[in-house]
Amino acid sequence: TSSDDSVEESLEIVTIQPELTVEVVDTGSPVLANQTLAVTAEITNEGEREWTGEVQLNDTGDDPVDTDTVSVAPGDTAEVELEWDTDEGTDGDVTVSVQDASLDVDEEAGETVTVIPEGDPFFEVTEIGADDITAGDELTVTVEVENTGGASDDQTLTVDAGVLGEESELLIISADESTTETFTFETDESD
Repeated sequence: TSSDDSVEESLEIVTIQPELTVEVVDTGSPVLANQTLAVTAEITNEGEREWTGEVQLNDTGDDPVDTDTVSVAPGDTAEVELEWDTDEGTDGDVTVSVQDASLDVDEEAGETVTVIPEGDPFFEVTEIGADDITAGDELTVTVEVENTGGASDDQTLTVDAGVLGEESELLIISADESTTETFTFETDESD
């Protein structure tokens, strides 16, 4: 061979990136002001490279309030729970995001949450019960409702029993009190 015989080769370096998606799957909203709001998100990696990084929760003012480090294998989904200690007047959108500048990753998902001021009433169904019955028997449903807010109020409670119908009752509950209501539905042999 002569010195003029040379071989040129080109080499391309390919960086395999994770492909992440973020979904808010639960928020625990509504919540009373000055209580903790739990936000659950799923991070899915549809790429070919494992990703380890920080997941961040931003409050309604877009300020970071909680972070967690997660690892997500290719083709897998990781669930992360983040928390925010709310305060007065903070209704709006919270955002869960994953960012990694070194891998050009910037994904986020948002969800609207309601934060109820402490002085307002806040009704929660704390227990629902019904006995097993046989067709033709009477169905009795009990519902416990608590006003965990800071003021008395009234609220209409409706129980929908599907083909058996629905019943409603107007409740008046003082702050930090609860009541148990009973609803009865008639069944026949064909139910």
